[in-house]
Amino acid sequence: ALPICVLGLARCEVLASRFEDLDASFTADVVTVRAVRLDPALAALLARLVPAGGRVLSFGTPVDDGRFRQAESVPLPDGSTLYVALRNDQRAD
Repeated sequence: ALPICVLGLARCEVLASRFEDLDASFTADVVTVRAVRLDPALAALLARLVPAGGRVLSFGTPVDDGRFRQAESVPLPDGSTLYVALRNDQRAD
């Protein structure tokens, strides 16, 4: 939550929880993923959580799923990569 406070972002909430534990109606414009395997089951959960135009920031592994398109990859100081994926229009599911 510290980056949210430092940047002064409004209408933001930080949740440190498992995707599976979130209410089925929960959505998020930005989701970060780290230290997990991005398999088809996780991609399906991300597609449910992230609306069209939303972003998934994944550390180390890109989202490889047709419901998302890779928008950017950013090398990080530790040698790993941050991947930014945009959620496609949901009608294409």
